[in-house]
Amino acid sequence: MVRIFFGLILILMWLQTEAQQESLMVQGSVSYITSQNVYVRFTSTENIAVGDTFFVNHNQTIQAALMVIQKSSTSCITKALYDFQPAVGQGVLCKIVNDNKKNKEGNNNKVATKIDTTAKDVTYTVTPSNRLLENLKGSISASSYSYINSGQNTRHTEMMRLALQMQHIDDSKFSVETYMNYRKNFGRVSSVEGNKTAYFNIYNLAIKYEPDSTWLLCLGRQINRNFSSVGAIDGFQAEKNWKTFFVGAITGFRPDMYTYKFNVNLLEYGGYGGYKLKLKNGTNETTLGLMEQRNSGNVDRRFAFAQSSLRYKKLYLFSSGELDLYKNINGVASTSPRLTNFYVSSQYRINRFVSFNLSYDNRKRIMYYDTEKEFVETWLLDDVARQGAKAGIRIQAIKNMTVGGSYGYRFQNNNASKSQNINGYVSYYNLPLVRGSVSLGYSNNTSNYMKSISYVLRHSRSLYREIVYANVYARWVSYTYLNSDDSSPLNQAYFGCDIDVMITKKLRAGIMGEINNFQNKNDFRINLQVIKRF
Repeated sequence: MVRIFFGLILILMWLQTEAQQESLMVQGSVSYITSQNVYVRFTSTENIAVGDTFFVNHNQTIQAALMVIQKSSTSCITKALYDFQPAVGQGVLCKIVNDNKKNKEGNNNKVATKIDTTAKDVTYTVTPSNRLLENLKGSISASSYSYINSGQNTRHTEMMRLALQMQHIDDSKFSVETYMNYRKNFGRVSSVEGNKTAYFNIYNLAIKYEPDSTWLLCLGRQINRNFSSVGAIDGFQAEKNWKTFFVGAITGFRPDMYTYKFNVNLLEYGGYGGYKLKLKNGTNETTLGLMEQRNSGNVDRRFAFAQSSLRYKKLYLFSSGELDLYKNINGVASTSPRLTNFYVSSQYRINRFVSFNLSYDNRKRIMYYDTEKEFVETWLLDDVARQGAKAGIRIQAIKNMTVGGSYGYRFQNNNASKSQNINGYVSYYNLPLVRGSVSLGYSNNTSNYMKSISYVLRHSRSLYREIVYANVYARWVSYTYLNSDDSSPLNQAYFGCDIDVMITKKLRAGIMGEINNFQNKNDFRINLQVIKRF
């Protein structure tokens, strides 16, 4: 009884202390969404536990939205509650309790929020916070690729890459992202730009501004996720989101198709719209767009674009298509439609042991009626669609063993460029004694003029405490030219090893070496790479 009495006293003292403590909200943001889970990033998850509830600010009210099912030091994997429809970049709040002393010390990642404790568990009336938190992530890498030929045809390439995302700089509404690389070739020159051997390419460099949670403005070079088939755009993009629908506008220039540099002559503009639906057992997203591309003021290409994705239970469907709406033959322009691209794919997981996928694509050459006007007539005479179909299956036959295979067939209506590809593999994980994994792969490719068969045997494992990782492999290939007078196969063998070292959590270095034996001659390939993440 004495123990119970003192236990009750301690509980009452704790409750009184809790009443004097101030409830705080740690703010994070949705970083990634799958059909099952929502990933939320924080600067730290130290005070967050599995089972906690995350909230969102909706119409001046904090509402329960997500529940934590797994966490790391900076991210949480959550499940959506009720009918909440998350969006990447959306702010998320997590209620924690901190004493007044700690509150006075201050914490840049915490926003003081008064909670109405008389409210229901699901909805809390609070003073809203629209604060955005800075988030920096990216990587910089340096690599070297060397090919040493027995005929003294040695080639070397050095490359540096930078990928960077600075979200909400200094907790503001501005963000910057970039991806660029520098490449230097030794022993070979460019066939496109004369004797050039060094290249500096900027694939992405953009400034983003978010006036509020529904608007996104972008200036610079950027690939639009909702209109990805148009490629990189040098210019201005704007997107407005509602709960279900979104619209966007694009105006700018295409990068030069040969040098990928800024070209003021290649004006382009267009718009798109679509919807995002949160289904009971999945999601559905569809985008429709229209784009016009010009060259020195003349229409180069005008096309419509459609893209749709559906996740429903264990099924995933994706489709996209492009319809050209402009022709110009011998100076005569018309708007007759021409299907240039259609692609559809599906993945279905029957259960945890068996899944399969199917895909079909139908593609024609894209015509730029002004940029390539001297070739258009010739190309249109042979305007045949390249078609392809592929089917694959993956089976977990027994514990630690996976078996898979695929069959692909490509063809044209005129029976040209036919090819057939058969692939298969067997992988076994957690090997006894030697540890690691081993896999055996098979490939059989037959085209109009050649047949090739290859086998690859690969073994991977950790050498030291998940810090040093090694991968060794052997590959044998046999080529047979079908229309040649000499039908004897040509055999080639590859033997290689790559070692990866985690120097620190965010610093990695790797080296790969390979020997290629062909007709009693040995060629060598050596790759080096260092990657720093931040």
